[in-house]
Amino acid sequence: MDLSSYVALYDDEIGIVWFPRKGILKATDKRHAELIAKALEELKQGKLTDREQWLLEDYLEKESGFPYFENDEAISCNSLLERNHLERLEIMTANVCNLKCRYCYADEGSYGKTAIKMASRDVVTYLEALLTGGIEYIHSVMFFGGEPTLCPDTILSACDFFTKKANEGALTGVPIFSIVTNGTLLTEKMLDIIEKYRIHVTISIDGPEDITNYLRIDKNGIGVYDRVAKAINRMNVRNIPIRLIEATYTTKHIEMGYTKKEIEDFIKNTFKVEKVIVNNCEETASGSALSVEEDLNHINIDFCSYKKVINRMKGRKCVDLGCESGFGSFVMAPNGDLYPCHYFVADDNYIVAKFRNGRYDYSSYPHLLEIFENAHHLKNPQCKECWAKYTCNMCPANLFIHNMAGCDVRKEMQKKILIDYAKEHLLVAKVCEQE
Repeated sequence: MDLSSYVALYDDEIGIVWFPRKGILKATDKRHAELIAKALEELKQGKLTDREQWLLEDYLEKESGFPYFENDEAISCNSLLERNHLERLEIMTANVCNLKCRYCYADEGSYGKTAIKMASRDVVTYLEALLTGGIEYIHSVMFFGGEPTLCPDTILSACDFFTKKANEGALTGVPIFSIVTNGTLLTEKMLDIIEKYRIHVTISIDGPEDITNYLRIDKNGIGVYDRVAKAINRMNVRNIPIRLIEATYTTKHIEMGYTKKEIEDFIKNTFKVEKVIVNNCEETASGSALSVEEDLNHINIDFCSYKKVINRMKGRKCVDLGCESGFGSFVMAPNGDLYPCHYFVADDNYIVAKFRNGRYDYSSYPHLLEIFENAHHLKNPQCKECWAKYTCNMCPANLFIHNMAGCDVRKEMQKKILIDYAKEHLLVAKVCEQE
């Protein structure tokens, strides 16, 4: 019996034992969980005798009701060349931006490459070539940048293309459209496109006028709060829903006395939106002066992580990937080339396919798949010994580019999900009466 997959966790109120291989969660008291956690840690360090290990195995299997189970279960994730559907396609309409935000990780949207705006005729050419490769269904299409609204005609052409192909039967349905924008170029024309195709809109603003105008500036150093606020108000007047507003929380917020909760409440109350996410600023190429470390005692649960853990509890097999980037999710760069996601655009070692002479050349894709073998948490040397690997949401970009950034946060997030679930749904099963 492989005990490396068991984990015992606890807080001040409750203890749990989690067996992610089979998605089995059992509640107990804090002291009981502490004892099991201690035994599992001593086993990991090689401190248990053979008899003590056998007793631990026997206890977990018989007394606690965990089944004997040896083999890992994970759903294989087919490569692009083995599938006829995509979960998500990002279309980077431009790798240029009209802003110069102080914490930008993407080198003002260029990702270190020559700035290009994708022409409306070119996006049709690229998409035709992609479908020629056998893609019959795309769940969602996200317009991204740089700043995607620099190219409204390109966005319109792409939406028209997908709608036409769905009507012709070449695609199974129209994808869900979304856009991530800084909100400064939401003209009436752009809003018409958003309204016509029901594009889900995410807008970036970092809080009140003083902090936003410090962090989010245009090329002339002028803050953009008023421009974004007016765009949001125009959307509200036209009853165009804003799916999400994202704020980046920095050391400047802390210096100015703003808490994350205050930023969230300000945005909700000022702009009348329901969903607001305030993310900590991460260290970027421009430095760490504005970055904020995550407080492990106050972690916000993201829906994808929650869903992955709960699905495991319901007996569903896992895909041991944080996301499907490089397998079923890709970004189309402004020149048509394909990459796993926008984080990888800066490095051609991660290219999926090059657009050349009217078609896609996938000759570099096998090399990428070799690299992405280690995106699987059950195979990655740093991940495979971790109890959280079965339901971890660590994406390939964090594994390969950001040096496992956020690993501790994700483990703490899983712990919180499990403990909160146990408190809400499970009864304390057994109290350990003696050490």
